[in-house]
This record gives sequence, C-alpha cells and structure tokens, in this order.
Amino acid sequence: METSVLHRLAVSWTIALNRYANRDGLELKKMILGMEMLLHNVPKLILMVVTAYIVGILPLTLATWLSFAVIRRYASGLHANNSIVCSVMTIIMFVFLPLALQNVIISHVTLVVAFATFGVSLCLYAPADTLARPIVNKMRRIILKRKSIIACFSLFITTLIFHMDKLSVAILIGVACAISLTLPISYKALKRSMNNYEKYE
Repeated sequence: METSVLHRLAVSWTIALNRYANRDGLELKKMILGMEMLLHNVPKLILMVVTAYIVGILPLTLATWLSFAVIRRYASGLHANNSIVCSVMTIIMFVFLPLALQNVIISHVTLVVAFATFGVSLCLYAPADTLARPIVNKMRRIILKRKSIIACFSLFITTLIFHMDKLSVAILIGVACAISLTLPISYKALKRSMNNYEKYE
C-alpha cells in the first residue's frame, strides 16, 4: 500500500517536473525511480537527524551515516522488508550505536585490523545483490567491487589523518553496518538469496 502511494506521488511529481525537462522513455523512468527513492528516504533522514540532534550527537550520526552510504553505494546488500523496519534500523545504526560507543578509544592497531577485515569481506562478498535488484552485468560487479574496496581504504586513511576517537568510532560503525548487510550470515539469518545474478546466466 505504502509503495503504491509513493509510486503514484513519484509519477505525478515527475510528470509535473518533466514539463520543463522534456524527458521520455528510459530517461523518464529513471526520473520516476529517482523521485520514488527520494520520497522513500527523505522522511527517514529527517527522523534520523532530528533524533540525533535531540540526543546531542548529530556530528557523529552524520559521520556514521556518510561512511555507511559511501560503502553501501558500491557494495549494495540487504534491504529492509518495509519502511517501519527500515526506520527502526536507521535509528539503531546511526543514532543508538554512535551514542552507545562514542567514548570507546580506538588504537591504530585496532583500526588496521578492523579495516583489513572489512577489505577482505568486500573482496569476498561485494557487491551483494538482492532478488529485486540483481547485478547481472559481470563487468559492473567487478567495477563495484573495486570501488567498494577503494572507498573502504579511503575511509581508513581518513581515520588515520583525523585520528579523533569519536570520529574513528563513527566511521567504523558506518562501515561495519554497511558490510554486515553483504555477509552470507546476514542473508541466511533473514532467509534471503545471495548472488541472484546467477539466475540470469
């Protein structure tokens, strides 16, 4: 029901905008999809930001979310079944975890071990697709894997350059959450299928 309402809104708003853009065919479909994603995600982002501001950790929440988003962009992974679950998970990952772990002290050795583990995980499992969004093109999978590893390495360098414990913890949480959604154990726990592209080969 919610998806249907969002889709209808996305279509009507995109058609209105398209009076100025004059797109058609595949380009128009991309515009509709982008609008639908925007309508789906903006309320959750607002909820996350407001909650983080209230509890006083907005910078940490944003650092966690951005780190998550950078890895998620290329590594993909599991999605929540519905908006309510997604909203709850958003608050847990980007507000509760940074709040609970903000005073943890991270050593350079811990950072190296953690990011080495993240890199191996990305080499093995990224990008992780879903049944609804299989990554069929082999070259695209290779490119996404490489970009996810580069993104992870870039975040590692960031933690070394700006070695502030709270920032490092926030980045670690974001990367760990993103990678956890690509792991076989997560797919198995939620009874989802991995490597869905194989159905198209």
